Amino acid sequence: MIGVLLGTAVGLAWASAEENRAATTHPGASFAAARALTGASHAAPHRGGGGRRFYLDARRGDDANDGRGPRRAWRSLERLQAAKLRPGDTVAFRRGATFSGSATVAASGDPRQPITLTAYGAGAAPVLTNPGGLNMLYVTGDHVRISNLRFMHGVTFDNADGTGTSGPKYRRSGAVAIATSAHDVTVVDNKFVAVGIGVKTYGLRTRITHNTFRDLTIAFRGIAPLTGSETSYGAVGISLNNSAADVGWNAFINCRSTDSPYGADGGAVEIEGFAHTKDRIRIHHNFSAGSQGFVEVTETSTTNVEIAYNVSDDYQQFLAFDTTTSPRGYRVWHNTVLRRSSLNATAAFAVFYYRDPGPPPSADWLSIQDNVFYVPAAKALGGSYTYKAFDFPHDHNVFTGQADPVGYPLGEGDVVADPLFAEDPSALPSFIDDPRSVRLRAGSPAIDRAVTRPARVDILGRPIPRGRRPDAGAIDDGCRGRHPQRRRCLRRPFQALANRSFHLGMRQTAPR
Repeated sequence: MIGVLLGTAVGLAWASAEENRAATTHPGASFAAARALTGASHAAPHRGGGGRRFYLDARRGDDANDGRGPRRAWRSLERLQAAKLRPGDTVAFRRGATFSGSATVAASGDPRQPITLTAYGAGAAPVLTNPGGLNMLYVTGDHVRISNLRFMHGVTFDNADGTGTSGPKYRRSGAVAIATSAHDVTVVDNKFVAVGIGVKTYGLRTRITHNTFRDLTIAFRGIAPLTGSETSYGAVGISLNNSAADVGWNAFINCRSTDSPYGADGGAVEIEGFAHTKDRIRIHHNFSAGSQGFVEVTETSTTNVEIAYNVSDDYQQFLAFDTTTSPRGYRVWHNTVLRRSSLNATAAFAVFYYRDPGPPPSADWLSIQDNVFYVPAAKALGGSYTYKAFDFPHDHNVFTGQADPVGYPLGEGDVVADPLFAEDPSALPSFIDDPRSVRLRAGSPAIDRAVTRPARVDILGRPIPRGRRPDAGAIDDGCRGRHPQRRRCLRRPFQALANRSFHLGMRQTAPR
């Protein structure tokens, strides 16, 4: 893990659409998500299910108030923590206000009436900040929904207790930290900027969707108690520490920091920790650019993980297993992966050494199917850095970027050929700012190459037509020819752009 600071700002203007088959936590969730993605102001907070409404206003509120109206709002996160919430209650933070510190949300909702934390009023999203602190929200109750908030500056911890990255500080480090006791928590339509960890969850069935994670920082740098050597941890968008998580439709921009003895550290998603097995996880329809890596798996036993319909233009691996990991049944299908930077270059699928040699890789760890790889900076499997190279099963993929982009013989249906992206990758900025750059042009070898259809829509929210073979990669060119769904395909992306766009304005080099 050797590298230098990202020298080029990464921007994003991305139409994100909710997957047709994604579960919703309450009636109207899809509509609420669509409104949040437009950046529109909300005159009133989203209602959590018919319960009471409480308001927080860091400018004009008073913790002596009852909190039951905008003019009777509470002021602080401490008052939120003291509240006796019930299923269906909503706690709304005033837009344009900044709330400092941390609050524990201990109450539980139920499947039809979650406890909701969201925004009200006009203007920019409410900011929750906690410089030098472990988290902004620590969730210990079930069925909690967090939406339309902005988390900035915080999530750091030290080694004063001697436990480093294995103690209680580590377990609570996340702008939104979700405890083992907290199941069925939803984190949707939030922004995480300049924090050490965005969302860390130990709960079952966490749903993390339509969020943005950008310009992240290191949470910990110090001596690791288990090895006695200097280590770092952080700049990670999402840390998954339990099973049945759903991570979809998120943007990860510059999840990377050079404040690290490794040269650089961070990444979009980490599946980590010995506390629980990590099974039945879906990571789908995400966009990552300029991050240290896309997915890393460490210190755990894990099975049946699906990674599908993601676009990743990052530094290191697309998927890496540390030697402390025992994985099985990972399926990587319908992703579009670019590796163009020579900094920190590793194999797209790598094994990293950590503490001990670990088990030898085997074919049941991972299958790679129906993807598009543009990898001029590194090979997909063998020949670029990996502690243990292995020829994981791979078929019906498109590889390009160098004479031998795989490092092993091609599998059934694999091809080495130019995928004919809409824009020439060699002429694009250091990292792409829009997944539409890797749409397929007519004649692409990715068209009709795939043999699986694990979702109903691609990363642009367009339906994947039936009646023919899908395309390889994260974007399906279903609009070609005289297919019955052609009119719907042509209309859907423009509706998505009009109604559900991210306009994040992230070309600045420092967080706002």
